[in-house]
Amino acid sequence: MNNSSFLKPSLSDKPREDLDLPSYIKDLLSEFKEAAKELGISRIAIVGGAVRDHLIHTTLQRPLNVPKDIDLIIEGSATSLAKKIQSNLGTHRVLIIRENASYKTIEMKVDGVSIDIATAREEIYSAPAENPQISTTTIEKDLKRRDFTVNAIAREVDP
Repeated sequence: MNNSSFLKPSLSDKPREDLDLPSYIKDLLSEFKEAAKELGISRIAIVGGAVRDHLIHTTLQRPLNVPKDIDLIIEGSATSLAKKIQSNLGTHRVLIIRENASYKTIEMKVDGVSIDIATAREEIYSAPAENPQISTTTIEKDLKRRDFTVNAIAREVDP
């Protein structure tokens, strides 16, 4: 199984099961999906620990860990999505903590939940130890560039 195959539709006729997440996180994801739709962003995926914990829970029948944070990857502007969420929900619920324009990432809190959003990107290094040139890409290509396996597994959030 390659690192991005979890995003690909199953070859079986079975419907894809939902991630086991607390209802308050599912509610937040609904807000993100709605804001993304308003911006014309068609793809959002949860990446990293929440997906890993779901896989461990469902395949090994272990207790489900409540995620400490949520990592999202999108095919669109992370900054635009964060600002849209803040506009929709209000500054009393949404705090944008940090924006890294070079790497197209946002760190924020929504209702006290830490959420990191990354624009799907490719990195091209002109020389070792140099900062990369960044360009936007698909979620699958972004997952292939990641160097830590748990950060290279994702689950697309259904529209």
